[in-house]
Amino acid sequence: MRYLSYILVTLNLLYSHLSRAEEVLTIGVAGTNGVAREMVYFLAAEFEKQTPNVKIRFIVREAESYKDDLQNMLEKENGYDVAFWMAGERFNKYIRLDLVTPITDIWQSHQLSDNFSNNLNNAITFNKKIYAIPFSRYQWGMLYSKRLFNRLSIIPPNNWQQFIDLLGVLKSENIIPIYVGTKYNWEISAWFEFLNLRLNGYTFHQSFIKGESPVDSPQIRLVFKYWQELIESGYFVVQTESSLRDGLPYLYRQHSGIMLAGSYFTAFVPPKNLSDMGFFSFPQIDPEIENVEIAPVDIVFIAERAKNKELAKKFLVFLSSNYAQEKFNKGSHFLPANKLSEIPENEIFQSVKNSLDNVRQQTLFFDREAEDAFAQQNMSIWRNFIDSPNIDATYIDIAIKSMEEARLNLLSRSCRKECNSH
Repeated sequence: MRYLSYILVTLNLLYSHLSRAEEVLTIGVAGTNGVAREMVYFLAAEFEKQTPNVKIRFIVREAESYKDDLQNMLEKENGYDVAFWMAGERFNKYIRLDLVTPITDIWQSHQLSDNFSNNLNNAITFNKKIYAIPFSRYQWGMLYSKRLFNRLSIIPPNNWQQFIDLLGVLKSENIIPIYVGTKYNWEISAWFEFLNLRLNGYTFHQSFIKGESPVDSPQIRLVFKYWQELIESGYFVVQTESSLRDGLPYLYRQHSGIMLAGSYFTAFVPPKNLSDMGFFSFPQIDPEIENVEIAPVDIVFIAERAKNKELAKKFLVFLSSNYAQEKFNKGSHFLPANKLSEIPENEIFQSVKNSLDNVRQQTLFFDREAEDAFAQQNMSIWRNFIDSPNIDATYIDIAIKSMEEARLNLLSRSCRKECNSH
């Protein structure tokens, strides 16, 4: 009897140990940014120290593969428990498919709204429920070489005329005024988006994203008119099959004047050249229209099929802390989403923080906010437009006609979904 009791106690201890060892959290990570990936590993190790008998397992995939397979991994029983992703329509569609766990309970119990701005709170709210923790943010704007600007006695512009004057000086010095890469469609889309925001405002831009009004309108034609003028003046120099990242050496070697890019692109600049990089917001065009910034937000969320949601919620609370966000974003050149986090004494970090802290409205980037097929169709149209050998009214008409077809396709898809739901 005593021997049997010993066996039972031993089995119970072994079972208890195995149960604790089985408390595994599986996390999906896109593997493009090596520094960011390493910081995720570091934070996971920190969480494991704070939470004994927990093991974090990573599934790391190249960025495009991660995007393509995310829905599949959220639907699988043994897929991701937690995933890093992006706020916007690309996230909301998974909420509508019931693949995301709401976290309103921990958001309220830990008073997380105090740590994040209203813009960020809105980015992770859907049908009045909170679904994610904002983790990183950055801003799209103009990168330039401070040494080049000093050498030519030019300063960052505040309005469109100053911007045009600056481009004229660069061109007169045989410097590429604006480096434009067309390897990836999304790198072009910020030009259309900013021109639309600066010329027509936030409300009109949001209606365009949702396909609510015809594209053949004076507002959209005005966007193409401004874009056409940049191209015809020789300021908009397209590097076919090159990316924005390929263009960074042109900047710090002073062969190019400016580049419209995300502020995080400085992570790809050699350390010896980093202090030379400057950043300014896309210039104002119409003083009657309030400036809106393009500021994507990266998030972390819990899959609805997560095996241990309570553990996953603990991990998200940990990632919401100013400590975790400082550690992760410092090395990756993103800005922490937590407004209590300290940021490095870096001019671009400070410029972005000041800009985003003082802007009333922001967008999350066109292909994150728009329905996916609609976004892809439009970005392809814009790329074809700027790649055209001669930009004239005919090319604008062709672009607008194609955009209107994309809008009607969007409405048709939306109608089918609505009809099927009933």
